[in-house]
Amino acid sequence: SLDDALDSVMIFGHNHAFTSLSNSLGDRYIDNLPTSGLVKIELAIDNWGDLKKGKTVLSIFPRDLK
Repeated sequence: SLDDALDSVMIFGHNHAFTSLSNSLGDRYIDNLPTSGLVKIELAIDNWGDLKKGKTVLSIFPRDLK
């Protein structure tokens, strides 16, 4: 559970769960979230208990940094 006083959270982990999480919460399909990949999803909620699909506003993958 998250404190509703938090406006932003950052979650770290490993695939395949994070690809699934990104696709469940974001509005853009990601085939594979690679190691060191980053996805930012903005949520229009006031309480973490009201979690619902948001807008995928940023994705950066290692191949993009070359």
